[in-house]
Amino acid sequence: PTMTLIEFLKLYERVRPNGRSDSTAKHIKVIRLHLEAFRPGLNFGDLKINTLNLFKNYLSSELNLSDNTVSS
Repeated sequence: PTMTLIEFLKLYERVRPNGRSDSTAKHIKVIRLHLEAFRPGLNFGDLKINTLNLFKNYLSSELNLSDNTVSS
């Protein structure tokens, strides 16, 4: 079975390649949680420029995140 993007991110949060920091793991978790709220069951094949733009708009308009936060 193919792993969804959300499943991959959950796994990636736990794995620490090359000594990745706790801070980076926390950022990945926050992104995953936002993606889950935006579009549950998101797959790698769904990652098209339109979907990414919709996600950016979701973060800005629905969550009122600043452009600086959304871009980081």
